[in-house]
Amino acid sequence: MTTRGGRVAVIGAGPAGMATALSVHQAGHEVLLLERYPRARPAGNILNLWPPPIKALGLLGVDIIDLGAPCHTEFRSVSGRTRVQVELPDEVIRSYVGGFIGLLRPDLYERLLAALPPGVLHVNHAVDRFEQDESGVRLHMADGEVIEADVLVGADGIDSLVRRILWGDAPKREHNLHILAGSRSTIPSRPSKPLRQWSKGRATIVGDAAHPTSPYAAYGAGMATEDGYFLGRRLAGTDLSGYAAVRQALQEFEIPRKPHTARQVQQAFVLGKLFHHAPPPLQTVRDAILDHTPFLQKVVGESAPGEILKQLAEIDAAEERFAAARKPEKSS
Repeated sequence: MTTRGGRVAVIGAGPAGMATALSVHQAGHEVLLLERYPRARPAGNILNLWPPPIKALGLLGVDIIDLGAPCHTEFRSVSGRTRVQVELPDEVIRSYVGGFIGLLRPDLYERLLAALPPGVLHVNHAVDRFEQDESGVRLHMADGEVIEADVLVGADGIDSLVRRILWGDAPKREHNLHILAGSRSTIPSRPSKPLRQWSKGRATIVGDAAHPTSPYAAYGAGMATEDGYFLGRRLAGTDLSGYAAVRQALQEFEIPRKPHTARQVQQAFVLGKLFHHAPPPLQTVRDAILDHTPFLQKVVGESAPGEILKQLAEIDAAEERFAAARKPEKSS
């Protein structure tokens, strides 16, 4: 099919922004990745990736060979008793370096940056505000420049400018958790609740801008990578000059993403409260339930593999649609 290549502006060069830029570029559109700082810098130290984002990264052209250390996921009590085992099919383990990998966040950034085409990333580009109508989006930069685009993607994190302009300020819920990695710790996380809607007009949000995630037992970088992959795939074959076509594409992108991301965000929040903020009188009861019943195994150990397999299937379906959308129209 013959499609007009449009321009997509992406704010924020984290995993969500870089994955979006890579996928949109593969979809045949011009992409501007705007980063306010002098370089794309990792926020945090360590992360864990499940098979779906590993698969997505490979499809986006990122080098995933020896990306991280294979690991097995389980939950244990302070006494060493195993409470949860996350088991994956042998085929998935063989295909994705053990099923799960742990890695340093800077290493992921290095691989993503190396995969970006020349001229896509623009550092020292801070966006002050934007406006949109059916004809397009206009970004007003801190230096006075005005950048025009057909689609705007806010990959600008938990305090997202794009989310605030689209949906206003959202109340945050305190997690009061510090995540330690070696001698380094993060500040207490304060994610807001997942949004019911991500897109408005020609703009949408991805990653922590759409579903701010606790760093505890969560999946923020993985979900952000998936968001960017799926958004670019859905924009393939879309004439970005058409307002109705853009609206449809953004809606079809976010509808299947929202249940998956909302579930992971809520589970991370609840587990953080359960493990670290239970009142002392209830801790004995909590430990008895977690140590002597299959409750946690069912909630986490059995549900996580199902979510992983579902997302892998979604990627396979997205690749089929992507190939069809990118195939030139055959002459009759």
